[in-house]
Amino acid sequence: MRRPWEPPDADPHDAIDRCDRCDACGATACVRVTVAHEGILLFCDPHYRVHESAIVTAGYGVRDERRTLDEDIALALALARALDSAA
Repeated sequence: MRRPWEPPDADPHDAIDRCDRCDACGATACVRVTVAHEGILLFCDPHYRVHESAIVTAGYGVRDERRTLDEDIALALALARALDSAA
């Protein structure tokens, strides 16, 4: 299922798994960059921001799941608060 902020041609099978790690530092990856004929690069938010302008200028394919990661974190925090208040 395509998320509302994704382009209509986004492939749902290219979703980033929470086990994927940034190629630069090993943190949780939230951006996947497809480099034609070279492969895929995975970035955490800080490392993607460092290289974002060069990636966009080069025209590489980008799947940005930073918003999804933020939603996952917010959901986990809300669940933890609910569990704490129920105890």
